[in-house]
This record gives sequence, C-alpha cells and structure tokens, in this order.
Amino acid sequence: MTALAIGMMALATYATRILGAWLVATNRVPEPVRRLLDHLATCTLAAFVVPVILAGDVALAAGVAGAMVAMLIWRSPLLSMGIAVVGTALVRLI
Repeated sequence: MTALAIGMMALATYATRILGAWLVATNRVPEPVRRLLDHLATCTLAAFVVPVILAGDVALAAGVAGAMVAMLIWRSPLLSMGIAVVGTALVRLI
C-alpha cells in the first residue's frame, strides 16, 4: 500500500511538471505572467528566509548579507549562494 501511495504521488508530481511545461510551450504566455514566473523562485525563497531572519537567526542573516554583497559585486548567483552557505556555516560554528 505504501509503494502504491508513493507511486501515485510521484506520478502526480511528474504530471504537474509536464503539464506546466507543455502549457507554456504550446500557449502564448502574457508578458506580465512571464515576468511573474521569472521571479517566482526568488519570491518563494524570500518568503521562507525573511521570517527566519526577523525571528533573530543571526547566522542566516549574516549569510544573506554576504550573498547580497556578492551579488552586488560579482552578479553571480552561484557564487552568492556559496558565500551564503559558507557565511552561515561559519557564524554557526562560532
């Protein structure tokens, strides 16, 4: 029974991903919706990170600050994520 439930959840996840890609590929997406989709991942991440920072997680705040500075200087998302991870880990070690 557990394997069936896992299989059904995997199928539902796969179907929603394929359906979304198919809809975007076969239909013209209005420009405001395309702009929204371009920034959706960033907004979702901010929705998770900001409340934790406001709750007082100093290590996460230091990591985010490092990532922001890295993005302003180098404009590299991968580098800024690495700096955020390392900065957060270093502050937590202290």
